[in-house]
Amino acid sequence: MLFLFLLYCFPCNIVYSQSSIKTNNQGITEMKTSGYVVSFLTLLFLATVVLPYGRGPKNSKTGAPGEGICAESDCHTDYEVNSGPGSFQLLGVPNVYTPGKTYPITIRISQKGQSRWGFQVTAIGGDSARSGEIAKHDDNLTQLDTDEVRGHERFYLKHTRRGTQRGTENGPVSWQFTWKAPDDSSEVVSFYAAGNAANGNRENSGDYIYQTSIKSYPDSSYLE
Repeated sequence: MLFLFLLYCFPCNIVYSQSSIKTNNQGITEMKTSGYVVSFLTLLFLATVVLPYGRGPKNSKTGAPGEGICAESDCHTDYEVNSGPGSFQLLGVPNVYTPGKTYPITIRISQKGQSRWGFQVTAIGGDSARSGEIAKHDDNLTQLDTDEVRGHERFYLKHTRRGTQRGTENGPVSWQFTWKAPDDSSEVVSFYAAGNAANGNRENSGDYIYQTSIKSYPDSSYLE
């Protein structure tokens, strides 16, 4: 709302200034033109600062080794991680995976009183690098990115702006993706996911951050 308000007001103010000084000298006209540039840059700055996280969180916010999480930075810090009354689940991760097999996985979040939602998930092996392959299920709701942590590449699946499903009161809200297990059958794979049950006020206040992790093993002997 702040961005839309400024987008509406700034041009009006500038046009008014133009009409009031259009008969003045060239020096003032040049200053007025600079006002356009400054105002445009101001709006561009506000667009990148005020509205970024609705489009998806920064990478490396799943709580995996070497990463942070939104509740521990300058973001959604009102409540401690997993302190809310809601539910955050990572469903479909196999206890024991078959090398090269593709698994459908669902992330689900809900909390009474909240109305906007977000998540981020990654899967890493014992060397802290990406393990297997993640594929998006719906381009409108999810996006896939890569980044480097501790010298190793990781992938990050997270929500889009539409994927926040704003206005969905209480949840549950779900996102789907597929994970193809690694061809190496000796690697323990760890999934790390963080979720945001937000109140939809377009600010970082009043939001609850959740985090969970699940391991998937190459054979059943790890479960004994």
